[in-house]
Amino acid sequence: AYVRDLTKRKNAEEGIRQARSDRGIIAALLRLPLGSASFDQIAEKALSLVFAGRGATLGTDGAVFLVDDPSGELKPSARRGRGAIPRDTTAQRLCAQAARNNEVVLADGLYCLPIRGDNKALGILALSVPQDYRPAETEERFLLAVAGILAPVIGRVRAEEALRRAITAHEQAIEEKTAAFAQEADRFGAVEGGAAG
Repeated sequence: AYVRDLTKRKNAEEGIRQARSDRGIIAALLRLPLGSASFDQIAEKALSLVFAGRGATLGTDGAVFLVDDPSGELKPSARRGRGAIPRDTTAQRLCAQAARNNEVVLADGLYCLPIRGDNKALGILALSVPQDYRPAETEERFLLAVAGILAPVIGRVRAEEALRRAITAHEQAIEEKTAAFAQEADRFGAVEGGAAG
């Protein structure tokens, strides 16, 4: 009974320590500067923080993929670790399944968590894990919270890209109108000059 009580106490203390670590990681992610950092830099930092706090159970290899809006194709954004995430068809299939179905997928040593926004997967947080890995409920909640922090960052990046495209299109339209007005003014001047002569 005494040994069992010590084991319970040790497990409880470890759970408290891990919860504090997780809260610290979430706080650090929320403090990341958004203004000058690219999404890739933020995703790289997120992976670093996750592995710093959970590397003992998760390992050290992972990646963040963005779902390309029109095609649905996964595009690598950040990679961490020596093996990162293999680019083989199994890994691609599992990550694509997680994105397509907007669900967590755990199979073949790969843990794919959707980065959710607007009721769809905007990206995937993919982690290489041991084959026999089974996440504790608190660990999955933590990883989904990390993915949840990345979702508005993806939204911001996409909004900035859309704004840049709109500004470029607007500037191009202004240049075209200005050229058309200049051409019209030249023609009007030639007509007016011919009538005066």
